[in-house]
Amino acid sequence: MKSFVLSLKVATALWLVCNYASANGNDSVAITKMMKSMFDEADAPLSVDAVTASSEYSLASWTQQSKGGRALLKKAGTKWEIVVCGGKDLLQTTALEKVGLSHQQAHKLVADLKKIENQLPVSKRQQFDSFQLGEQSHHGSH
Repeated sequence: MKSFVLSLKVATALWLVCNYASANGNDSVAITKMMKSMFDEADAPLSVDAVTASSEYSLASWTQQSKGGRALLKKAGTKWEIVVCGGKDLLQTTALEKVGLSHQQAHKLVADLKKIENQLPVSKRQQFDSFQLGEQSHHGSH
């Protein structure tokens, strides 16, 4: 009986992990698709290099030619919308808290994004840092 209960607990834990990974993966795909549909250009393709998402917020790191940055997104129903674009400032939990994230949400998103970005080349991370919070000259509408 003990081994059955243990097996059931392990199976339940694996199911939860797989469903979380799948949901996060689906969010990542949706966010990438949305951002590319907005900003991809034939002569300047947008690359979404890192995405982390919680239930209602996401951080995504992007590059386009020599420029790069990060976007804070919020889920509206089933769609993701960009709240603000920035650079290294979006790795500050206080900046995320100012737009409505709880301290815990902000901390988790930043920690998860840093973990993904740390697997990328330093030159990419420097591109992500280069965008200024709220900058309008790139990507027109934000």
